[in-house]
Amino acid sequence: MKIGPSTGWLFAVGVFDTGQQERFIKASGANIFEICLDGWADKRTTALTRSKFGSETVGFRSIHLPPITDRVPDISHIQHVIDHQKPNVAVAHLEKVGADYPIAVYEMLQHGLRPLQVDLAIENMDKSRDSGIRVEDIVQVAHSVDLKFVLDVQHAYEQDPSMKYANDLYEGLEDRLSHLHVSGESQESNHCLLHRSSNSDAILGFLETVLARKSVSLILEGEYKTVDDLSAEISFLRKNLNQ
Repeated sequence: MKIGPSTGWLFAVGVFDTGQQERFIKASGANIFEICLDGWADKRTTALTRSKFGSETVGFRSIHLPPITDRVPDISHIQHVIDHQKPNVAVAHLEKVGADYPIAVYEMLQHGLRPLQVDLAIENMDKSRDSGIRVEDIVQVAHSVDLKFVLDVQHAYEQDPSMKYANDLYEGLEDRLSHLHVSGESQESNHCLLHRSSNSDAILGFLETVLARKSVSLILEGEYKTVDDLSAEISFLRKNLNQ
């Protein structure tokens, strides 16, 4: 099973050096990861143009893009990061800007990423957002711009704890599915490690359904602080998913 963390929690505690991040990821037992960016030309982005992950680290890696507005961003820094780090896919939140989804911006990003052999993907949103939720909207945008899809399982759970909504997303976008974002919720957090969550049974049940039909990578978005935290999460998922 391809499984590994978002680097967002490493950046959050001040670990910007890719060598340090790589050693952390390897020590946890992960074999993939997702680079989490916060801005189009900020400290994280700059750091990722100065050092790079070893090509032997993993066979799959993704990059989470910063928030998208109605203005076409200067993606030159991101293109530099992508050319340097060699991800397979770039993920963007699907959110309306004003009354509409920023289709022209997605098209521009797609045009800028394709020459680098990187797919653009959109992600379903959580209950705090008022867009990026309806299955019909996500399918329509994905097809109109020819985008991949990242299914955030915790976001889907927030919309419908029965997981019917998650299954509807999967059924509607299975052919475009790039990977899954996996975390859980607790009284303190809606992005906690699944093995510490109160909704692990529902999330695991959905993951079992998907993995029985399709080999798909799992990016772990629950908050971790140590190698042991992340290693325990990976072990928990491998054991419970028989992977």
